[in-house]
Amino acid sequence: MTGDTLTIRNAQVFDGRHLTPGYAVRFEGGRVAALGPEADVHIGGDTVD
Repeated sequence: MTGDTLTIRNAQVFDGRHLTPGYAVRFEGGRVAALGPEADVHIGGDTVD
């Protein structure tokens, strides 16, 4: 995955208390580059929509 970007949308993230819908996870080069509410996770300056 080196140099590639993968975004997972509408993931459910367990925060230790409950599952949170509407989160997005972005991976770059096999590492997590961003994790947060879908509207706050950006790809190349564009908001995930």
